[in-house]
Amino acid sequence: MAPLVKALQPRLEEVFFRLLRRTYVTARKRAGGEADEVDWIEKFHDLVATDLEDDLRRELRLGGLPLSIAVNSALLHGKPFQAWPRWRHTTARSIEVGDLLLIGEYQEQSGIVSERQALLLQMKVGTPSLPENAPVRGAKAQAELYAAWPPFNWSKKLRGMLPGPFPREPAPGPSAAARFGIIPTRSSSSWSSHNACPVEAGPRLGSAEALQVPMARVVRLDLGIDATPGRGPSGGWSRIVQDMLDVAPLYVFRGQERFASGVKALIDPGSRVRTEAGTCRVPSFASDASPVLDSRSSRSATGRRECWIRAVSSGCAICRASALDRRSSLIPGGRSRSRSRRGVA
Repeated sequence: MAPLVKALQPRLEEVFFRLLRRTYVTARKRAGGEADEVDWIEKFHDLVATDLEDDLRRELRLGGLPLSIAVNSALLHGKPFQAWPRWRHTTARSIEVGDLLLIGEYQEQSGIVSERQALLLQMKVGTPSLPENAPVRGAKAQAELYAAWPPFNWSKKLRGMLPGPFPREPAPGPSAAARFGIIPTRSSSSWSSHNACPVEAGPRLGSAEALQVPMARVVRLDLGIDATPGRGPSGGWSRIVQDMLDVAPLYVFRGQERFASGVKALIDPGSRVRTEAGTCRVPSFASDASPVLDSRSSRSATGRRECWIRAVSSGCAICRASALDRRSSLIPGGRSRSRSRRGVA
């Protein structure tokens, strides 16, 4: 499927910029005046629920774009999302795979995902130091994971919850879908500017860009790395993303549910949606149905779809429900019975 038109990019960037700025302002500060990383992630989750809907509606309508985008958030910081890489670094047997996962997704009305992209972020307060001769541990180990992407296993517990084969085998080398997210420090020249840095061989951080840029590109399905279920190698990136989405609903963080199921995004009946490949007329549909979003395939042009984003902060807590409970709590094309926070536009 072609990305949504570039005209949508700056408006989505503005929405995410405001959300990131509010997150920074409201996050708890440490003694030195810098934002607390975990609290920053929690505040991001809270503000998706309270602020994002109005922001998205305003920007898209001012731009004359009929698309309405829904954003869901979930908090998953820390364990159980630990990767056990198959590599020579004995100082880093297991590594947190990331802090935040942002997903752009198009679904058929039946609930089948027909297109997905995902951005994995390791959040840091300030740009981390990655000394060349230092042991591979901590932030350097996390950077090495993103730079090399060797085969890796999940924990024994997670492997028991997920389908094989193991280990997972992402495409080796740096990926546009995995970056370090930089929360500004008190001494930063622009206190409200959050950055995203690619991780290159070394490991070292590449040139930074504003964090809202790749976030907006995920929404437009313009990140360039396919994460659609069933595509690519059986243990590759698509499967790794699905692993996190399968396990996330089973965990909580400080008593909060960490995962919110997808909420559909609607397009006004009879309007046309612009993509980089052209336009597609959206047929009339009932208020509780999902419209067609554009695709170059005839199957996509006739099927109804919904676009939704999950913001998933990867991490740990206590198992709350079985996979069966999760399946029964999700209603395709409708609301989830979960009380997780969400923003809807």
